Amino acid sequence: MRMKSYFSSTVESAVELARRELGPEALLVNSRPAMPEARHLGEYEVVFAVDFPAEKPAPAPPPAEEAEQPTAMDQVTREVAELRHQLERMAEAMGRSSALVTARNSVDPEFADVFATLVSAGVDALLAQDLLQRTRSRNLRDARLDGQGVRNALAQELAASLRVDASLGVAGESRRITALVGPPGGGKTTTLAKLALRYGLMQKRPTQILSLDNYRVAAAEQLRSYAAILGAGFQLLETPLALPAALTEWAHKDTILIDTPGHSEADWEDCRELALVLSQTREIDVHLVLPATMKPADLRRIVDRFEIFYPSKLLFTHMDETGTYGAIWNEALRTGKAVSFLCGGQAIPEDIEPAGKERLIDMLIGQQEDRAAVAA
Repeated sequence: MRMKSYFSSTVESAVELARRELGPEALLVNSRPAMPEARHLGEYEVVFAVDFPAEKPAPAPPPAEEAEQPTAMDQVTREVAELRHQLERMAEAMGRSSALVTARNSVDPEFADVFATLVSAGVDALLAQDLLQRTRSRNLRDARLDGQGVRNALAQELAASLRVDASLGVAGESRRITALVGPPGGGKTTTLAKLALRYGLMQKRPTQILSLDNYRVAAAEQLRSYAAILGAGFQLLETPLALPAALTEWAHKDTILIDTPGHSEADWEDCRELALVLSQTREIDVHLVLPATMKPADLRRIVDRFEIFYPSKLLFTHMDETGTYGAIWNEALRTGKAVSFLCGGQAIPEDIEPAGKERLIDMLIGQQEDRAAVAA
């Protein structure tokens, strides 16, 4: 069994490319946004596993004229993509610099350094100012705080503002029914497998996996393979309208996890039936799965677009692929939704953890000397 990655502008086109080369027997292992150093190859990466029973003879090289033209075109495409990413990074850096200058003019001197820390981490400048103003209001009796005192006071404000809820299912319901929704490449399928094992089967709870992802056959087969390995039940539903009947059929299962297709802005009309079914089934707890690597502006736009699913919680993936976590705070505080779980890596079930206030605060402003400053 060998692993091979394919890159393209969309997950679907990368899968199609892989299928043409590897054939229908290849198993889709993962799909995600490409790492920064590989973005010149394509926006998305899909990883396939394929068993090569016998060594095949190498294909004859193409004529020189045919080989040179695509190579030259590929080089131009890579250079254009790299130039675009450089311009994006420059724009982001200029935005951060402008916000840092604002800090010197609009924030109390003792808060200037921590303001710079927040903005450098990707926290919206206006949100950072509001957080520090509320921090100051909480500590009016302290005429002047030292550096660690400021961070401890900010940690208290962050803990009071953030909601976390690492649970599956709607409170008060007898069964734990959870659906994962989100954009393509966010890691919903792998995350669902982690949840099924760690919070279902390892707790000796009868678990059923339902898939509504009929758009990508490979995704359903991947999840079917996960379910077989984990020992969970699996059913592929042909349409969202079949979901209520499936929930009735599997009423004896304590934990039901629902996988959904990733919808981009281009195919948004296709998701409205699914959104309607999920929003009208009150016992379904909807988690919006979001990659932590996404730019704050893009993340905000996606969160707003997926509001038609009425998600109650935000679940963040690809935590191991970024060192800035301000975008998580932007959306958690802006929407008031609870953060449920944090995922980083492909290991099942190790690479998932329940969201905790102290952990998220440490990610944002660094380790705190005074742990008592952070509310439980």
